Amino acid sequence: KGKREERGRVGGNKKRAKDKIKERVEVKDEGMVEERGKGEEDGGEKNLHGATFEITTEYKVEKLNYSGVVIDVTVATEILKKVTTTLNYKNLDELKEFKKLNTTMEVLCEYIHNQISKHLSGDFEGTLKVVIKESPLAHCSYENKI
Repeated sequence: KGKREERGRVGGNKKRAKDKIKERVEVKDEGMVEERGKGEEDGGEKNLHGATFEITTEYKVEKLNYSGVVIDVTVATEILKKVTTTLNYKNLDELKEFKKLNTTMEVLCEYIHNQISKHLSGDFEGTLKVVIKESPLAHCSYENKI
């Protein structure tokens, strides 16, 4: 009986390693922006309008760092706040970063990911997923390694 349990545990560990289950941490913030759709994908919306959204950042690693964490939650929260503060209550069309872009939530996801990546350069090794939720029914995401 003991061997069977042990074998089962070992088998379970092999499966876990094969599946590369990752450790995860999420932090959230919210924001409000103004923008004027530039593309047909926006349903032809050309008038200035506001958008309120929830931003979730999910940090993923294959193994915990030397401190036994994915990332320090305080650090992740502060960096997200730093990035969202530059966008909050702003007209995205007036920011130089978005002058030539259609300011969709997808574009915003990638932008937020890139900004967070700059702040974490060398301090985090893993994957970051940024999710922007416009409503309970609509969200988009961007995920890439840092």
